[in-house]
Amino acid sequence: MSRNNMVSIIVPVYNAEKELRYCVQSILQQSYKQIDVILVNDGSTDTSGEICNELAAKHSLISVIHQQNKGPSSARNTGISKATGQFIQFVDADDYVHPTMTEKLVECALLDTDLVLCGYHTLLRGKKPVTIPHVPEMEGKFSKSAFLQHFGGLYREILLPSPCNKLYVLSIIREHTIRFDETISMGEDLLFNLDYLQVCSSVYILADPLYTYVSHGNTSLSRGYIDEFYSKQQFLQERVRDFLKEQNKYTAKNRIELSKIMTATSINACSNLFHRNCHLSKQERKKQLRVIMKASVYHGIIQDHQAWQVRIFLYLVKKQSLNGLYYLFFIKELTRYLPSPFYTLFRTVAK
Repeated sequence: MSRNNMVSIIVPVYNAEKELRYCVQSILQQSYKQIDVILVNDGSTDTSGEICNELAAKHSLISVIHQQNKGPSSARNTGISKATGQFIQFVDADDYVHPTMTEKLVECALLDTDLVLCGYHTLLRGKKPVTIPHVPEMEGKFSKSAFLQHFGGLYREILLPSPCNKLYVLSIIREHTIRFDETISMGEDLLFNLDYLQVCSSVYILADPLYTYVSHGNTSLSRGYIDEFYSKQQFLQERVRDFLKEQNKYTAKNRIELSKIMTATSINACSNLFHRNCHLSKQERKKQLRVIMKASVYHGIIQDHQAWQVRIFLYLVKKQSLNGLYYLFFIKELTRYLPSPFYTLFRTVAK
């Protein structure tokens, strides 16, 4: 392999002292050896910074950048500015990669491909860890036009938003000044990928699940109430629709998939309003629910669905039942804090 095929692997690090060593070990054990690793310590308050220095002292291919806490987008942008490889790969500090991930991604990239996308696993930590595969239904090299025909399905299967199951060409990123938006805290990864897709000409889809995303049950919605969650999601969906329209790919197939995504988004937005940390009054919650109901009808998310929660939600939206929607999510959130046997019983009956 030519040195021109070097891969710079960027790892944003923030308070990841428990997982960082394992993450970096999985990178160092890659079968593909033409890599350099850029650890960007984003103002960690635990021992992550010291661990970064320790790892860099032991391994010459690791470099460390320490910066004040500015968020993962800033950390990734810092990594991009320091990268020297032909390709860029992103790995989050609490995740890990399959030993052949980089090798397989580079093999596909060398087929004159601007972007490589692969499958991944979600590992749900807990007393009984669960692994969920996210695997593309198609595989091979696609022109951008052909790839975008499948955009909606790949988006709904959560294969598009993350930068961590992809390999990028650094020269494309720099030529078009593509960066992560540091002014937003939700959806910045998706917007980065939209900007990149805007200027690339081909995409290779690799079905192998080569990346493992580790979830500790601390997703954004489970951590706490998110202010203006629905409006932020609407902004992202609008950007997606605008992108597809610009590419002349806002097809019936993609619209159906986006409708399914909006259904899930609307349900999450309703749940967010009833999080125990939500400061809104009953009337303020109802006001927000009314906005969600009207937008749901406008975007045509009414459709058949097997899940009981979705079926009830869609029925209440169709009937424009504000009180019904309010008490559906009020009771749903209340059951989250029932003693375990009662919660299990409720979930069993609800199915």
